[in-house]
Amino acid sequence: MTASNGDLHNPKRALLYCRVSGEEQRKKGYSLADQLHTLKDWCSDNGYEVLEEIEDGGYSGAYLERPGLDRVRELVAAGGVHAVVVLFRDRIARGVYAQLLAEEFREHGARLVALNSRGDDSPDGELGDNILDVIAAWERKKISERMNRGKRRKAKEGKVIAGPSPDYGFRYNESCDGYVVDEEKMALIRRIFRMVGAEGASIGTVRRTLEKEGIPAPSGGRCWSRQYLRTRISDDVYLPHTFEEVSALVSPEVASSLDTSLNYGVWWYGKNRHSSTQRRDTAPDGTSRYTRARKSVPAPREDWIAVPVPDAGIPKEWVLAAREAIRDNEWSSNAGDRMWELTGGVIRCAECSRAMSVNHIRVRGRAYYRCTGRYNGGVERRCSMSHTVRAEDAEARVWGFVRGVLTDPERLTRGLDKMLEGERKPPDKSDEASWLRRVSNIDRKQERLLNLHLEGDITTATFRAKSAELREVRQGAQKELEACRQARSRVEDIERSKEALVAHYASLVPQGLAELSSKEKNQIYKMMRLKVLAHRDDTLIADWVCNASSRLPGSGRTPGR
Repeated sequence: MTASNGDLHNPKRALLYCRVSGEEQRKKGYSLADQLHTLKDWCSDNGYEVLEEIEDGGYSGAYLERPGLDRVRELVAAGGVHAVVVLFRDRIARGVYAQLLAEEFREHGARLVALNSRGDDSPDGELGDNILDVIAAWERKKISERMNRGKRRKAKEGKVIAGPSPDYGFRYNESCDGYVVDEEKMALIRRIFRMVGAEGASIGTVRRTLEKEGIPAPSGGRCWSRQYLRTRISDDVYLPHTFEEVSALVSPEVASSLDTSLNYGVWWYGKNRHSSTQRRDTAPDGTSRYTRARKSVPAPREDWIAVPVPDAGIPKEWVLAAREAIRDNEWSSNAGDRMWELTGGVIRCAECSRAMSVNHIRVRGRAYYRCTGRYNGGVERRCSMSHTVRAEDAEARVWGFVRGVLTDPERLTRGLDKMLEGERKPPDKSDEASWLRRVSNIDRKQERLLNLHLEGDITTATFRAKSAELREVRQGAQKELEACRQARSRVEDIERSKEALVAHYASLVPQGLAELSSKEKNQIYKMMRLKVLAHRDDTLIADWVCNASSRLPGSGRTPGR
């Protein structure tokens, strides 16, 4: 925000408005409480004084006749209000009514600020003073926090947060906030615990037995996963807890609703923290493909929330014995439990451009890079590249090339400068503000189109056709906006990488470079945006901006494994 909107003598003042349409939502208060909490945080972060918190519970956004909204309009008309802040634009009104209210507020010197908006309420579609901050920071941080707060509140009240599917052996109750034992499926879980905990069977024996009997896996497939079986055995949802044990994990209010004579399982909320990023990949034919990568990391134990669920009916001694039986089990990975230097997209198949993964053969003490497209992607998209590359040979050849670059500061700097030039696009294509304005203008066109339809100036068929066109255009503009942000992020990464590479690695003596770990080498390759293409004849081509497709010296190995 600019200083003109408020200072120490004349602070910026805001009204907070939130709404839910269902009476049940108003009684429970989840949505209203979450909205107000988020709005107050935003005002605090952006220097606004909150004049009043106004709610409308049980009213539809399709109409303007609401007591809370009437209060907002009266206060704005009286003057002294700089902003009306809502979480979503449709919280204050739907369709064209939101635009009408924005214009009404603007006539009295106030702005309508929707925290999830792609643009402000200015008539010409120009960006507001703080809209870049709202979109770039607020959406990435605060909106996700708002969603999680509601879930955490429900979990603390002893309610299960429904996901795509419940734990095996259970089903959701009618309100989808608790578990009910599914006896048919739970019988199989009890059998698994009996085999491991009482009969001493291994995880592998259980897996082979289930597959031999033709019992489908939870995913519906034929094969059972060892990791899935280990996860089931370690899950507290199947471990019986006494009332006293559960009471120590939950609030007194939740404990008072439990039967003191029964056992309960424990379903944990918040065991992992999830994040996702979107990136744009360019295919060999020049087309763009947008993919979303998801990542989960364990949350601190103190952040977990216990939710009591019905007892699975499995003897406690079976559960504890099964856990003890698998306690020392080690997970065997194809990568051989170590970091391989060329993973993460550094080495790629020359035929399909897919990243290659490591296959570690323990009994032979050897590891190979192989094309992931050989085994994935379905029959139609499967790669014909059957050749594998000896890992230690490929890593030595690539490191020899990169080491030569790192020990030549001039060559390294020249290459990094070219990387920066390649990432920087013309201003008219990389300007985030222009794409933000375009998305905002499309939203306004959609609202004007809705107004025409409501007034009967266009037919329903025309409205639907035009709306579909606008949605398609908006999706394209939104993708370009995300691409601009990704490009800016890549440039910043390269600039940081340039400073680190030139200042540190180029100054190392050969002995220092020789002591770098596999992980450090992998990080260097990614900082350089190095790509190595593996061919059928054992040729490796290093593709880096400062060297146009350099062929790496071979090791003399005969092609093929």
